[in-house]
Amino acid sequence: LLVAVSDAATSPADATSGNDSLVSIDTPIVASHNRLLDEQSAVVRERAIPWEGYQKAGLITEVELQLIRQFEKTPTENLKDSGEKYVQLFLELLKKLVRNDTLQNILVLLEDKLFVSDEALVPFYAIARVDSDAVYGPFI
Repeated sequence: LLVAVSDAATSPADATSGNDSLVSIDTPIVASHNRLLDEQSAVVRERAIPWEGYQKAGLITEVELQLIRQFEKTPTENLKDSGEKYVQLFLELLKKLVRNDTLQNILVLLEDKLFVSDEALVPFYAIARVDSDAVYGPFI
């Protein structure tokens, strides 16, 4: 159960006050393991995505390309150290790009981010507060 609570809130009922500055995770996230989905995710991770082609076509910036390449080298370390930066990057890419294989790759990267730790949701909430067009907004 994910509950957004205010600075002064002490219970989920207090969270409706409108001041959502903290996120409390009462129950840890449990991954649902499905061998078929795990295999499909592994296949998606192995596909080469033409990031340089996207950059040359003007679909992504040079800075975005550099972040993607840096992330590909050490994803776990980058997610722990700069999670919000990468969540924002992936969400922006979802808005800009349309190729099915690329979107699948980005969604798998976001899934990886979610399962790093229970605190991995915090950047999603932070971004949703400032970006009303966040693609996952209706789920929060």
